[in-house]
Amino acid sequence: MKKILIITITLLLCGCVNNDINNLALINEIVIDYNDNYKIYVNLVLENKNQKTIVEEGKTIEECFSKLSQRISKKIYLTHLEILALTDNIKKQNIKDIINYFLKQDTSRNNFNTIIINKIPNDLLEIKSNDIENMLKNSISTNGIVKEKKFDDIIKDILNYKISYIPFFNIETQKFTGYKSIYEEEKLLSKNQSILINFLFNNIRDITLLIEDNNYKLEKCYTTAKNKNNKLQFSIKCNTNEKNTEIIKKYLNNEINNLKKENNNYYFSYIKKKFGIKEKSDIDFKINIIKTNIDPGDSIE
Repeated sequence: MKKILIITITLLLCGCVNNDINNLALINEIVIDYNDNYKIYVNLVLENKNQKTIVEEGKTIEECFSKLSQRISKKIYLTHLEILALTDNIKKQNIKDIINYFLKQDTSRNNFNTIIINKIPNDLLEIKSNDIENMLKNSISTNGIVKEKKFDDIIKDILNYKISYIPFFNIETQKFTGYKSIYEEEKLLSKNQSILINFLFNNIRDITLLIEDNNYKLEKCYTTAKNKNNKLQFSIKCNTNEKNTEIIKKYLNNEINNLKKENNNYYFSYIKKKFGIKEKSDIDFKINIIKTNIDPGDSIE
């Protein structure tokens, strides 16, 4: 009797779940564009695991998704969202609108990858979320250009220092070219500038730098920040098997100091405040490249 009761309850519960799923619009990819009005491109996951792209336009993000929900007669379900792509047209006020929308959604976990794209692709399926995730992971572990950025991380960045560095994806080349800084600063960073940002954020472990047409391999890199005599000091330490370590030190020191001059200093101001350092105090960069006596074919554990 107990077995029959358990089976009956299980079947009833499964039936409810299936009915709920049938009433939900499962979304795994979203592209948001803005040109006087918002335009959203949404990938719906269908029951047969196929996908369908739907486009909606409105004065607000809420209006776009409301139209989408009415059009398909289903409730928008964002738990399965894997990637959010913002076009290069998105500005500060748009970022505010987008953040406010997702924060209000009960079904959004806000841990999806977020990127910026230079134009709307002909087919959203060209940018598969798994491919994007793999490209981001490979980038930071090989060329050091970009690291994945979750939507939650963008919110934290903006709350802390009013800028977030988002991976920038070129639709034509199908490659990440660097970061774009958003919110208080709207600037497309070069490949080298993006690598330096990753050094400052302690994102880089292994990388090969191109300096004066020569490759220099660095391993086990680690960056720390501290208050030294009421100055903010970033310390970058890397191991290398290269003979000329001075050229690496000089390159990193010059490039990072140039980045500091060009940067609006929102991030540096945040770190200074964190360490109780006066706003107008200087910033030092200490580069430590450790020579290791290891054959090129060996690896560092």
